[in-house]
Amino acid sequence: MSEKSQKTQKKNWFKGLNAEFKKIIWPDKQTLVKETAAVVSVSVVLGAIIALVDFLAQHGIDILVNNAVSREFSDELEELDRTSVMASMEVNIAGQISMVQAVLPYMKRRGGGSILFLSSVNALTAPKFSLMTEHRKSPANYTMEKWGINGLTKWLAARYGKDNIRVNSLCPGTFDPDMFKQSENAAYIRNVMEYRPISRFMCAEEVAGPALFLVSDAASYCTGVLLAVDGGYSL
Repeated sequence: MSEKSQKTQKKNWFKGLNAEFKKIIWPDKQTLVKETAAVVSVSVVLGAIIALVDFLAQHGIDILVNNAVSREFSDELEELDRTSVMASMEVNIAGQISMVQAVLPYMKRRGGGSILFLSSVNALTAPKFSLMTEHRKSPANYTMEKWGINGLTKWLAARYGKDNIRVNSLCPGTFDPDMFKQSENAAYIRNVMEYRPISRFMCAEEVAGPALFLVSDAASYCTGVLLAVDGGYSL
């Protein structure tokens, strides 16, 4: 397609999109006056979407960090209802798959990319129930979903390696800064610190560093890796 044809196609696409939004946002002049604030807001969002679509079309996507999570968990299996399980899986499994589906065409187009899942140490070993307390437990569906993410990591790495797309998972231990502000967690904190070979909790930089490594060219020969960042908790 010639450069002139591409410009014409893009111009027609923008015109069509603008016409469709006008049907929704500007049905008549009176509505336009009354809904000025909404029009401005939607126009800004539309502008951002158009800019993003244009950027992706030109440059593709290099990296996806898949960190979506739903907290539809129950501490006890007997208390877990089907609605909560399905709501959780909709984000923590189906949502993660949807994100991968969205970026794959752009990564293939640019000749490769890197996908990183945020999994959990709970997907590397059985939960340490002896360390748990009344206020800190290990929900069954959380563990199931994180194991599912690790399985998906392996599958994607094997399937799309030929497309130069690397797929890895980061499996951090407990990382919850707010936990230290709550006195009821004192026993759990003490238990975990005594159990871990590195007897302290990680800081944000200790999660960010391994994540940056896995998505960068420094890990260009790493795919299908499940990297524990847990101070030895999973040993």
